[in-house]
Amino acid sequence: MKVSRLLDYLRFGELSDLSISDTTEQVNLSKLYSFINRGLKKVNSELGLLEEEASFLVAEGVYSYPISDPLILRVSSVYDQDGKELPLNIEGDDRSVFTSNFNTVEFIGHRDNANNLITTLSVIYLKDFDEITDKDQDINISEGLIEVLTNYVAYLAHGSVNMAEGSSAAKYQSQYEIELGKARKFGYKAQMFNSVDKLRERGFA
Repeated sequence: MKVSRLLDYLRFGELSDLSISDTTEQVNLSKLYSFINRGLKKVNSELGLLEEEASFLVAEGVYSYPISDPLILRVSSVYDQDGKELPLNIEGDDRSVFTSNFNTVEFIGHRDNANNLITTLSVIYLKDFDEITDKDQDINISEGLIEVLTNYVAYLAHGSVNMAEGSSAAKYQSQYEIELGKARKFGYKAQMFNSVDKLRERGFA
């Protein structure tokens, strides 16, 4: 979905009573981009939305394998050449892979054992969303997760305002947890809906 569409959700919904909803002011827009970026990182971290794979041939004398993707957040799992999941960070297990850093895996297993030969490491990792800096950017997120994201952004925005504007941060934090629980229980794909319908629900389309 377009960032502009997400901003419409926020301006006419959770943030309608805040001055930050005036996106004609660049200072407000910059703050909203910051909150959206933080929200995407939070939801992604909770639900594992963006995963990629990096493959490495296990080479003799090489024990450390760095992942070059600058958007990597953490390693989720590792598989061998046969698709068998390898233990992760298990001391004393010869087949275990270790995450020495958030973007590096280490393997010192029994590669010389013919019955336990590991020749390839397929590393599945969680990656961050591209940074949002413009209204015309696309966000690779399911419509079914909009409520999760907007409530977290609202929590951040309401928590940042002066008390004179009133603060509903606690309310939106609670609602975020509820929507996050729904996404985990039912799966975010089950909550997908048309974005125009969502605006109609709020009375703005």
